[in-house]
Amino acid sequence: MNRKSIAILINVIFWTSSLWFLVSGFSVISIEHRIVNGVETQEIIRDNSLVIKLLGAVAISFLLFYVNYYFLTTKRSLKGKGPSWKTAGLSIGLLLFAIVIFHGLLLAGLLPEQPKMQASLLYGIFSFYYAISVAYALGISWLKSEAERKNLLIEKNKAELTILRNQLQPHFLFNSLNNLLSMVDQSKDSNLAGAIARLAYLLRYIIEESKAEKVNLIKEIEFIENYASLQLLRFNPEEVEFNLNITGDAENILIEPGLFIPFIENAFKYGTEPEHESVIRVNFDVSPQAELFFSVTNSIVAAIKPEGISTGIDSVRNRLEIVYPDRFNLEISQNGEFTVKLKITLS
Repeated sequence: MNRKSIAILINVIFWTSSLWFLVSGFSVISIEHRIVNGVETQEIIRDNSLVIKLLGAVAISFLLFYVNYYFLTTKRSLKGKGPSWKTAGLSIGLLLFAIVIFHGLLLAGLLPEQPKMQASLLYGIFSFYYAISVAYALGISWLKSEAERKNLLIEKNKAELTILRNQLQPHFLFNSLNNLLSMVDQSKDSNLAGAIARLAYLLRYIIEESKAEKVNLIKEIEFIENYASLQLLRFNPEEVEFNLNITGDAENILIEPGLFIPFIENAFKYGTEPEHESVIRVNFDVSPQAELFFSVTNSIVAAIKPEGISTGIDSVRNRLEIVYPDRFNLEISQNGEFTVKLKITLS
C-alpha cells in the first residue's frame, strides 16, 4: 500500500469514527429502562432533528477541514518558516465563516431549529475539526519540507562528488595559467595577459565559489562579465554588442551559484558568429523587495539545436525546483530573438 492510499485510509477512519462518536454520544435525549418477564432492557431514544443538526455541523466541518488544509499547505509561509500572522488570520476567518454558514442554514430552515443545540457543543465541533486541520497541514508541510531538504542535500552531495572527481584538471589548468601569466610581458602584450588573468579568475571561481551554498550576486555578475570578455576576443569590436544592466542594489543579494551562466553560454553559442553583427542584452533587476528578475535576449545567428538548449535549461530548471520550490518562474520565447526571463522570489 502506497503513501497516498494510507493517507486516504487514515482520513476515512478519522471521519467515520469521529462522526460515530458525535452522533452516538450527543443525539441521545433519554434512556428508558424496562423489565419484561423479569429481564431488564434499556432503549436509547434519539432525537432525529438533533441527529440532522450534528450531521450538518460535521458536513460543514468537513469542508472547513479540507479548505483550510489546502489553504495552509499552498501558502509559502508554511514551508520552512511557519505561518505568518496574515495566513493565521485568514485561516481563523475560515473557521468563523463555517460557523456563520451553519447559523445561516438554521435561519433558512434547511436545518431543524428545534431542539436547540448547546453553543458549547456546536463551537466545540467546529473548533475540534479546525484544530485537527491546522495540525494536519503543519505536519504535512513539515514532512514535505524535510523531504525537499533531504533531496537538496543528496543533490549537493552528488555535485560535490562530481567536483572532487574532476578537481585535478581545474587545479592543474589554474596553476598552469598562473605560470603562463608570469611568463607574459604584460607591458608588451597586455591583451594576452588580461585574457589569461580572466580565464584564471573563471577557473578559480568555479573551483572555490561553486562549493558554497549561496554566493553574492555581484560575484555571479563579475563571473558573467569575465566570461563575456573572453568570448568577445573571438570577434571584431563592431561584430558583437554585449550589454549588461543592473537595476537596484545587488550588493547584499545571495543566490544559488551558476544559475545564469548556461543562458549566457547559449546566447554566445547561438546568437553570435564571426562577420555577423549581433546583440546580447543581459539584465538584472533587484529593485523589488525580496525578488530577482533576470533576462537575456540575443539575436539568432547560428542554427539552434533544440536538444542542446534543452539539456542546459533542464539542468537549471531542476536546480531551481530544488533550491527555490514554488518561488521561481522561467519563461523562454523565440520570436526573431531568443529571450529568457527568470523571476526568483528570494524569501
